[in-house]
Amino acid sequence: MATNKGKFDHFVTQAVHLILERFPNEEVYTCESGATPSGKIHLGNLLDLTLCDGVLRELSDMGYKARHILFIDSQDPLRRLPVFVPKEFIEKEEEFRGFTLEDLPDLWGCHKNYAEHFVSPVREHAADFGIKLEILFAGEFHRRKEYVEEVKFVLENRSRFIEILNRVRSAAGHKTLYPEDWIPYMPICNTCGRIAEWAVKPTYIDGYKVGYHCDVCKKDGEVDIRDGRGKLPWRLEWPARWKILHVNFEPLGKDHLAAGSSFDTGRAVLKEIWNRLEPVSIFYDFVYIRSPDGKLLKMSKRKGIGLGLDEWLEIAPPEAYRFNVFRHMLEDVRTSALPHWEFDYKRIFELVDRYDWGERIYFNVKDEVDKIDENVRRRIVKAYLLSQVDKPPSKLPLQLPYRFAAVLSQVLDEDREEERLISILRRTGYLTNSISEEDLRNVKKRIKMARRWIELYAPEFKLKVIEKLPVEMKDSLSEKQRKALGLLAEALKSRTWSENELFNEFYNIIKSVGLSSKEFFEAAYMVLLGKKSGPRLAGLLLSLERDWVIKRLEEVGK
Repeated sequence: MATNKGKFDHFVTQAVHLILERFPNEEVYTCESGATPSGKIHLGNLLDLTLCDGVLRELSDMGYKARHILFIDSQDPLRRLPVFVPKEFIEKEEEFRGFTLEDLPDLWGCHKNYAEHFVSPVREHAADFGIKLEILFAGEFHRRKEYVEEVKFVLENRSRFIEILNRVRSAAGHKTLYPEDWIPYMPICNTCGRIAEWAVKPTYIDGYKVGYHCDVCKKDGEVDIRDGRGKLPWRLEWPARWKILHVNFEPLGKDHLAAGSSFDTGRAVLKEIWNRLEPVSIFYDFVYIRSPDGKLLKMSKRKGIGLGLDEWLEIAPPEAYRFNVFRHMLEDVRTSALPHWEFDYKRIFELVDRYDWGERIYFNVKDEVDKIDENVRRRIVKAYLLSQVDKPPSKLPLQLPYRFAAVLSQVLDEDREEERLISILRRTGYLTNSISEEDLRNVKKRIKMARRWIELYAPEFKLKVIEKLPVEMKDSLSEKQRKALGLLAEALKSRTWSENELFNEFYNIIKSVGLSSKEFFEAAYMVLLGKKSGPRLAGLLLSLERDWVIKRLEEVGK
């Protein structure tokens, strides 16, 4: 269990060493992630869960007990309804504003409440991403005796808490400070059920009782904090949670590094009041997504912007997501943040290709390893291990490029035409020996994912082979283009080609005829697909029916 930090340690390893230095004698190390179920929990939120899981794994591998708590802020008030809410509720937004997310009904009618509707996909699919976690809802937490007693302590000593909050915020240049008579508690109105600070104002404290006035229903009332019908404001809720749950690690957006932020006030409260240090963090930049129409957008739960866990699993392997989280280099996790991450619906294949590359590095494929230095190799090997949902495979799996899978998804039925699929894999060079059941299962899975990706996000990748070649299309080709396609037909007839071999043959033909590569590829795509571009030509030719391809090329090449 040595904790000496090496110069080139992966950022997860760096974080774990810091955890062990800061909290050396914990019986169980606690990693916390959080989510507010106000809308779809997306891949940006999944980043927190994945980072926690990486730290948990590292601690466990080093022999320490560790747990991961996903805290659901289900007692936060609803501020606005999601844009994708059922139409009949759009005009009723004001009726729902201010209610806790766990007290609202599920507007879609499929779960016990609003919060559970959005937490359910995480509960169902976290394990599919290899993430082990315990889900803790705020309503349950706020009824715990430990929390109740800390709330009572805060209320009885609120002047000390107000002084710390105002001092830290004032030092950061904030002008708006908390008044001396501020009551740091958010009660839930007994009459109308709202909790929002703009709606329900606490008025007095009497032991475990807090009085209030509700500006919505115009009623005065009283809540007992032991019933869990209220909570601390965020700047005190957060450090109280760290203290009660013994949180040792929590990943955070880099905006929390700002002076006077809730993280800044939280760690001051934690240290000065409860004599405990703040959790170690891995900081990260925002996660963006490029929409199908090309706009770069920040992921948003309310606007439904960003893929959910279930939606990612339809189009790409979970390991690819994890790898793209863990592949980065951070020299010092204390002073730097993971870079912003840009998803592009139309370029999901790049993320999968990058994972496949990492897998080749892990299995020490010479052509790949020779291109990188040892420090990069170590980082990528670590990232690959952290990306695995289960144990890593014992040998390099059959790797089917995502874009080629997209082609195959449109020219065959992988389940009904298994022999043809295997034949194409042989012809293209991806399969040289017999195929294992596991490799075949994974190949079929990737083809299904690529098919779904085209259906949902990339219709421009759809193949539409021209059944009958228009005369005018043939006439539009130059003599050199027709000659090149005729030579390509002869080459296809002469022998069996792998994809790489055929790709190299293209350039032999281009050179012999005196064509530009642009003229050659445009001519080939035009006579096959009726457009000037398409998927990788060698893979396309080898996946289509061989006799049909030769006949088409000969028809043009005459």
